[in-house]
Amino acid sequence: MQSGFDNGKFYVDYTSPGRPIGTFRQELELAVKNISDQSGDKLLLSLSSGLDSQIILHSLHSQNLPYKCAFMHLVGYNDYEYERVKLLEEKYNFKSIVVEIHPDDVKDEILDQVDQRHILPNNFMHKKFLSMLPGDLDFLAGIEGPDIITHSRGPEKYFQEAYWNYENTRLRVLQEVKRQGKILNLDRNESCEALLVSVLKDPIVKGYVSSLDYIIGNDLVNENGNKPAIIFNWNYYIKPIMMGRYWQDELIYFPKSMGIEKIEWMMNHPLQKQPYWQDVIYINYWKFLKFLLQDNSETKRYYADKTSSNPN
Repeated sequence: MQSGFDNGKFYVDYTSPGRPIGTFRQELELAVKNISDQSGDKLLLSLSSGLDSQIILHSLHSQNLPYKCAFMHLVGYNDYEYERVKLLEEKYNFKSIVVEIHPDDVKDEILDQVDQRHILPNNFMHKKFLSMLPGDLDFLAGIEGPDIITHSRGPEKYFQEAYWNYENTRLRVLQEVKRQGKILNLDRNESCEALLVSVLKDPIVKGYVSSLDYIIGNDLVNENGNKPAIIFNWNYYIKPIMMGRYWQDELIYFPKSMGIEKIEWMMNHPLQKQPYWQDVIYINYWKFLKFLLQDNSETKRYYADKTSSNPN
């Protein structure tokens, strides 16, 4: 996967792997091995205790690969995550680098950047976290799932990629930290397609796509009486079932959390409710999957429908 702007439009290039694709777990373990081969004992995993980082930790450990872990402790706010990390430390016999951040002490610093850049405060908190870690280590974040959406109920379901989505914005922000070590990512790099295909072709994901109209039409609502945004369905519907299928009782299935739930000025910031409908690419899911599964390797460029807003 490579992305950029061409004549004012956001684009993404995807290359079909041109080889048989294994299961999600098989391709994840292969991707982790490839990352480890690049970084060796310089690999530092950002560990939140969530499933996204936990499967990477498990893969590193089970393959006897060298690793270090770092945890962002938002003191007084995500203490429950810190307790979960301690359980993982005991399970896998390692000690994390713990960076303590007092959110209210950095509030003005974070919000100044948010006001200037119109980017979610979460990203700048992670930037602060990275700036406090050893600069010579290669920083690896957990994986992020695909966004699969529908514009209206019917057969058309789309794989969505967006310049302004949380994952891409966070990677850009982290790259701004001046450090010797690299910023690594498993599912948004130049050779991430095999891992992506293993997700998109999985029977659980296919079943989700086929039943999406049923899911978005059900009566499930949050505590405010609103339906969860469709882009969160990966976290709440698909991810735990897929990971339970492939890892079963090898993981610890802590309840889903973001870590910032109790930080009012972050959770209630207006940007948290702002959808990223600019610089967005919609690709028909079934056609995209067919392209990625073809026998030969081919690169195809996909464009956003509209001319870009100003990248920041």
